[in-house]
Amino acid sequence: QGEGVWLPQFLALLMKRFSAVSRQIGEEEYADQLIDTAQKLLQTVEETAWDGAWYLRAYFDNGEKMGSRESEECRIDSLTQSFSVLSGMKDKGRQASALQEVYEQLVDREHGLVRLFTPAFQSGSQDPGYVKAYPAGLRENGGQYTHAAVWYAMALLQSGNAERGYELIRMLNPAQRYAGDSLWRSYLTEPYYMAADIYTNPDAYARGGWSVYTGAAGWYYKTITEDLLGIRVRYDRIELKPCLPREWNGFSAILKVRGTRIDLKVQHTGTERLTDNGQAADYIPLDGAEHKVMLEC
Repeated sequence: QGEGVWLPQFLALLMKRFSAVSRQIGEEEYADQLIDTAQKLLQTVEETAWDGAWYLRAYFDNGEKMGSRESEECRIDSLTQSFSVLSGMKDKGRQASALQEVYEQLVDREHGLVRLFTPAFQSGSQDPGYVKAYPAGLRENGGQYTHAAVWYAMALLQSGNAERGYELIRMLNPAQRYAGDSLWRSYLTEPYYMAADIYTNPDAYARGGWSVYTGAAGWYYKTITEDLLGIRVRYDRIELKPCLPREWNGFSAILKVRGTRIDLKVQHTGTERLTDNGQAADYIPLDGAEHKVMLEC
């Protein structure tokens, strides 16, 4: 009888993306249906799941809220806040509030981690399922679940918050935990693998959990390349939409995609102009040729 909030956001995101695939193969009517259903799902979330400063996580079987300021446990969950951006919900004011609340309530800057939610499930009356089987602060039960932490960084960048997005990118880099004299003493996990989770249990606070076995590393790479550097492969083209922090002057890259070589130089100037071999351009075609590209942004 329970109802999710993140799941309709996630489903809406998938429907929007698959609608583009449907149009590519000529299924226009089905693509329109997907977009229409996605918008209805997100509108329902807006109407039923806003808690005043952030979005709920779910409703229990008995109708009680999960992820609400009224909740004894799991007062705020990062997933629905991040996916308000990633799913393309329309209320920018709510998005900004939700992302800020995650930063204030779930990001531990001292120990370099992002809780999935807080407080952990422990002794409350509600049963959220298997997540409560973990001790408080381990894995999904209130620890850092790194998939969600990376999605938060992605949402920050997609919302245009380059400074905070880059802060999270650096925070999530496992090598950063060995750059000083303190974090590694509690982390005790490899600096060259991204841990699937980091504990917030008082008996093992900031210790890394499963490493190697996680898809979060792939999401981390995708977030850096597509949302920070802004390099996106789109069917027959490369689109460039960097979101760079102020401390960066720019970057350069050599791309080799589908037989096309692109020598890319990005300059952080505050203006926006893309040229391909000296000519104004909107995107870079994947045509098997060599391109020398300059982007001012």
